[in-house]
Amino acid sequence: DYVEEVGQALDARLAGAERRLDGAVTHRALVRYDAYNEMSGHQSLSIALLDANRSGIVLSSIHHRDSARLYAKQVTAGAAELTLSPEEEEALRVALAQDQ
Repeated sequence: DYVEEVGQALDARLAGAERRLDGAVTHRALVRYDAYNEMSGHQSLSIALLDANRSGIVLSSIHHRDSARLYAKQVTAGAAELTLSPEEEEALRVALAQDQ
């Protein structure tokens, strides 16, 4: 009986650990670019951060000489809920390609 109890407790702990790991960032990609076609370099960026279920976010930071803006778009099962910019699409594509 004791061995059976310990086995069940270990199974429960393992299942909990697997659920937590599935929610961790497992796919990621970063794309840098010059959003305003200035000579300031590639200071803007889009980054995709996805879990094992291919869900997560795409963050974009658009830098201008005197300001910066941050945008966040949710991704569920590999599909964005809002329209992505070309750079955001590239970050998502590269992150999802890590599956293969």
